[in-house]
Amino acid sequence: MSVIQRNEELSRTIKDPAYPPSRNTLEPAVLEYAFPMSLALRPRTAEAESLMDAVFAKVSGWEQAGRKRQRGTGGQRQLRDALASLTGSTLRRWRWAKPRPVSRSLMRKNFTHTGISPDAFKVAWKGMVALGLLHTKGGMAFVTGEDWNYLSWGGRRARFWPTDALLALAVSHGLTADRVEDAFRPVALEREPKVPDPVILRAPREKKSYGTPHRQRRSGANLPIDRDDPQVQAREQFVRDYNAFAARFGVSNVTPPRLYRIFNRNWRLGGRWYAAGHDEGSAYLYLPERERLRTILINGEPVVEVDVKASHLTILHGLLCLPLPVGDLYVVHPDIPRAIAKAWLTTNLGKGKAGARWSSSVEKELRTVKAKVVRDAMVAAYPFLEDLLQVVPADLREQEGDDTDLVPLYLQAIEAAALTDAIAYVRSKGVLALPTHDGLIVPKSAAQWAVEGLTKGYETWAKITPRTDVEEGGA
Repeated sequence: MSVIQRNEELSRTIKDPAYPPSRNTLEPAVLEYAFPMSLALRPRTAEAESLMDAVFAKVSGWEQAGRKRQRGTGGQRQLRDALASLTGSTLRRWRWAKPRPVSRSLMRKNFTHTGISPDAFKVAWKGMVALGLLHTKGGMAFVTGEDWNYLSWGGRRARFWPTDALLALAVSHGLTADRVEDAFRPVALEREPKVPDPVILRAPREKKSYGTPHRQRRSGANLPIDRDDPQVQAREQFVRDYNAFAARFGVSNVTPPRLYRIFNRNWRLGGRWYAAGHDEGSAYLYLPERERLRTILINGEPVVEVDVKASHLTILHGLLCLPLPVGDLYVVHPDIPRAIAKAWLTTNLGKGKAGARWSSSVEKELRTVKAKVVRDAMVAAYPFLEDLLQVVPADLREQEGDDTDLVPLYLQAIEAAALTDAIAYVRSKGVLALPTHDGLIVPKSAAQWAVEGLTKGYETWAKITPRTDVEEGGA
């Protein structure tokens, strides 16, 4: 499960209008699952405008105390927009029953086309921290490898979350937790983001990267691609054609969707669809599911999200020619809550093996049952979990080695191929479908076509009829 999917699982609506209290420090697992911050949020209500007037006045006063020159009109607008993005993003995520920080890369190139300069953003977050309105955990950069004296780099983004002072200030301006989501709404920052490469092939992830902090696993470098290969050309052309098709539709309130695919190690591994753009927080794929459903309009029509239930577990059953059990696939024992079973399965499918220890990335609330107990119950329900490599074709294992990392990448490949067929099916009806990792976002009127497309795709590639779920938005 991706970070985005993990955060969606943790997100739910709360009724209490008060914000949960803030904390000076957060657990590593909470910091790891920070949500990408959007630079596209702007105040949309009188309460939000009033709050931003107060925050802007405080930070402007702080900045002027240390500057010889005042900002011009354009600089003031950028600073105010940066403050609105920080304030809106942190308040919206902190309103959840399980509050989350937000994350943002501070590299200058990642502010291109966002309308906010990196310098304005730096003043905004430093000023809010200095004034006691914001907590932060700094990002870091580190070497991930060395090849012929060339160093490749990785890193962690800076993370931000509100202080109690900011929460109290918001409430004093009438911006309680139940109102903040509608008070700050995104605007599309880019008319059309560029897609440098329709398909990307990446090297294996580094398990013990040179110079990295303990337990870090970084994505591999991009591998060279034979552009003359007919299969590569076909994949690239499909993506280009679909982006041209998407350009014919008006997709409101998010960055216009322009897509690309990432394969891993081999053209038969990975292949997931990703959304391009410099501001991840305003790209449709990186929004929480509930926000996608409330925000996105396709040609003015509200959308639904059609997902495959327990996608990877469903694919495993299909590849092994096993029928799907009756009922919820994550409910395997009366003493093991569904969320705990799902957390264990998600973590261990990502490793390609059934482990008996909890990963530190799993929140404490989901580690209340011993991992070995959960493992034994899951293996009793699904014996194939003891040997997950069996689903990877023998020739692929011979080529890539018996590496358990092949398991999640192969499952992703089957899933991505099924979704690719599904979006082509919906396109044949003249309708735009936006792929997620395990489903499609489509106009509400096209929900049945999305169900049919996903069903056909999974039957073709996973040899099984999936169970789908149609999620609708709400006020």
